[in-house]
Amino acid sequence: MMTPQLKRLIRSAVIVEYAVWAVITGSVLFYFVLAYVLEKGGMSAGLQGIGAMEAVLYAAAAAAAAASVLYRRHCYSHERILSILRKDADIDTLSGGLGADGADSERIAFLRTLGESEKRAFILLSELQKTSIISLVLNEMVVMLGFVLAFLSGDFVKIIPFGVVSLLLNIWMFPRPESVAERACGLYSS
Repeated sequence: MMTPQLKRLIRSAVIVEYAVWAVITGSVLFYFVLAYVLEKGGMSAGLQGIGAMEAVLYAAAAAAAAASVLYRRHCYSHERILSILRKDADIDTLSGGLGADGADSERIAFLRTLGESEKRAFILLSELQKTSIISLVLNEMVVMLGFVLAFLSGDFVKIIPFGVVSLLLNIWMFPRPESVAERACGLYSS
């Protein structure tokens, strides 16, 4: 179970993770709107004969979506989580090197009050936050490729499958840092 100390420690990371998710999901919606506005305003390229390029864009989007899912599944796998939890949970690792010159003695003192499972949960969340960001960027790449296709073809409808896949991936990858921290505390203590 997560203690109030761990909740306090991860609060800013949780906010950042939710903010990144919201911004990237919002950008997916933005690409829909932009493709629509450009088509209706007659500002898209409207190129003819982009059939071969269309296939390449679909393949690239499928590769980005698959990479996102596979990368996230690998990083959130039980084995990977256990390997992160086994890392050394010393104060320098937790503080990001702040302990070297005493720059943030209050934070270091707070980190010393954490239990071993909480320290390891904090390290895990830091590692998985990077994973979440990379996966979300790959999801955004899917809709960006759809936008390119819609812009070049002058057909707004072409962005729809790309955008739907991107949105579904983002919804599936909604951040759940609190549950990850609780899981980490439970795994390490058992």
